[in-house]
Amino acid sequence: MSAAPAFRASALSDSSSTSYLGPSSGVADGAATTHGGFRNAESAPASTGIPAVADLPRTVAADSAGTGLVDGSTGLEPSRGTATVTVEYPPDLALWRQRLFDLKEAVVLSAKEYDTYFPWIDNVYSHRSTQRYKHGRFVSHYYDCRMKGRPSGRPKSDDPNRKKRNRRARRRDLCDVKIKITEYPACSGAELRAGDGIALGSKAREEAWARIQNGPFWVMQRIDSNGRSGGSGIKPSTHKHDLAMSDFIKLSSARRRLVELEREAKRSQKPSPWKPTGAAGATAKQHAASEEIKFYSACFCPFSQRVWIALEAKGIKYQYRETYPLRKPKPSELLEANPRGLVPAIQQGEWACSESSVILEYLEDLNSVTPLYPSVPRLKANCRLWIEFVRNC
Repeated sequence: MSAAPAFRASALSDSSSTSYLGPSSGVADGAATTHGGFRNAESAPASTGIPAVADLPRTVAADSAGTGLVDGSTGLEPSRGTATVTVEYPPDLALWRQRLFDLKEAVVLSAKEYDTYFPWIDNVYSHRSTQRYKHGRFVSHYYDCRMKGRPSGRPKSDDPNRKKRNRRARRRDLCDVKIKITEYPACSGAELRAGDGIALGSKAREEAWARIQNGPFWVMQRIDSNGRSGGSGIKPSTHKHDLAMSDFIKLSSARRRLVELEREAKRSQKPSPWKPTGAAGATAKQHAASEEIKFYSACFCPFSQRVWIALEAKGIKYQYRETYPLRKPKPSELLEANPRGLVPAIQQGEWACSESSVILEYLEDLNSVTPLYPSVPRLKANCRLWIEFVRNC
C-alpha cells in the first residue's frame, strides 16, 4: 500500500458627552481616539480485512500535521449520490482509501461506511451518468477516473478579436478505469445474496450480508467499457497511476471542507484591528485580570464608551474585553453575553445584559455611592432632556 499522500492545500447618552460623571477617570479621550496528510492507518488483522465503522466520535483531535480542527462533522452537500456526512479523520482512513481506489473486487458498504469514507476518495472519480431502473428499486451511478478527462465544452474560436485566456489542458485518456456505484434501499438483502451484477464471491456476499442485515447499502465495483462488472473473460481496467497522483490533481471534498474550516478557525483567531491606546489603553490593561463582571467593549463605539466611563466613575471592579463586533463569525464569548453579537455587553456569572442605557441603569442600582445623575431634581431632569436630545439628533 502506498504511503499517505501529501496535499497542496494545505456614559448616559449615545455619545461620549455626559451631564455628570463624577471623578475624572482619564478614559474618555483615549477611548474616543499542502501540507496536511492523512493520519496513519491503524493496523488490522489480515484475516478480518477492513473493520466495520463503529459509532464514531463527533469530535476528533488534530492530526500529526497540525490541522487544529475540532468539529467532527463537515456536512458536505449531497450531489449525484455522494455522501452527505463525513467524519474528520475516521479510523483506518488510509486503508479504506486504498481499498476504494484499487477496487480489486466489489466492495459492499453500509450507509454509515459510505457516508464516512466516500467523501475522502471522490477526488479520484468523475461522475458521468445516473441510471434509475424501471423494475428495480436501486440506482446506479457511473464514474470515470478523473485522469480519463473529457472533451472541452466549447469549440476553439478562431476569432482574432476574441480575448483568449491563458490556459493549459491536461492530457486526456491517461486512465481508463470506470466504476459503478449502486445504491440499494433498505431490505435489499435478496439482491445482495443473489449477487446479480455484483462481482463478489458467495462467501464475501454472506459476510457483507451479516454486516448490512436489512439496512440500506452501497456497492462499488469496477466495470469494463461496456458497463459489465465481472464474469468470464471480463477484465476491467486498472489505474495507470497511484493514489498520490489523484490527490495531486484534486483534493477530496472532505479534505477541502476541512481546509475551509481550518481557514475559518484561523480567521476567527485574528486579533481585533482596533485597540485602545494612550490613557484608554492603560486603563484597559489595568482591568485585564479576571473579575466577576465581564465588560465586552469596542474602543471606537460611543455606546461602549459611555458604559466604560460609568464603570470607572463608580469604581466597580470589572474585566475589560476588547471585542471587534464586525468580525465573522462572531466571537463565541460575545454571543453568550449578547446573542445579537453587539457591544456593549456585560456578563456577571450566568446573567448577561446588553444595550448601553439598560446597563447604565443596572450600574446605577448596583452602586449608588457615586451617582451618575445630579441629586437636585431639576438638574436631573435637565440631564434627561439633554440625553434625549443627543439620542434623537
